[in-house]
Amino acid sequence: MKIKETLQSTKGYTGHEFDGTVNEECPGYGHGDGIRHAEESDHVTYFNLAKDLHTQFPNANKILELGCGAGNLSAHYRSLSPDSLYVTMDINAISPTLGHINPDTHVVGFTDRPFNIVDENDSTIKFDLVLSYEHFEHIPEKRLNQFLKNIKNHIHQNTTIVATAASFSSVIHPTAWSREQWNNKLDESGFQLLDSKILNSDNKPCNFELTNTNELIFKLKL
Repeated sequence: MKIKETLQSTKGYTGHEFDGTVNEECPGYGHGDGIRHAEESDHVTYFNLAKDLHTQFPNANKILELGCGAGNLSAHYRSLSPDSLYVTMDINAISPTLGHINPDTHVVGFTDRPFNIVDENDSTIKFDLVLSYEHFEHIPEKRLNQFLKNIKNHIHQNTTIVATAASFSSVIHPTAWSREQWNNKLDESGFQLLDSKILNSDNKPCNFELTNTNELIFKLKL
């Protein structure tokens, strides 16, 4: 399947535009934050999470990952499920050059601005599984409504969204919320936060600290 994004026009950030601190255009962006784990020693630590996600969602044929960084998770997942459509999205223009991302199914763009990922017939793709690890906390509160609207536009009633959101404050974490705060936001946005867990000490990648992140697994309200 050929995919394209129809609403945005951006080349992404190469690292020359910003110094990684707060800026008006993209307050939660830190250029090295998402791509520093491209090296093989870090890359391999994403395999167990990919394996557990694939086991948990065996019927997910269309997967969207928002804020994919270096693409570690996507590479492992594709190795386990080569026939599925796995679309990655990130504003970092360096991500596709690091060797883990499939450029044919990658979108360079803002996840918190309007976007539309379509197939070869220009129909919006409805994904079975949406993943977003350590990305929610980078979205400024004023753009969360659009971010969640984008997710809604690309899912169906049975889609599961699996995300984590770091809970510790940082200059690039404008939305370092508690689980209760995320629950309230998801609830008012038409989602239901599930009492489920996938992330654990055996499958967490090298850059995850279980005590400093909220695992958010949710679906559309029935």
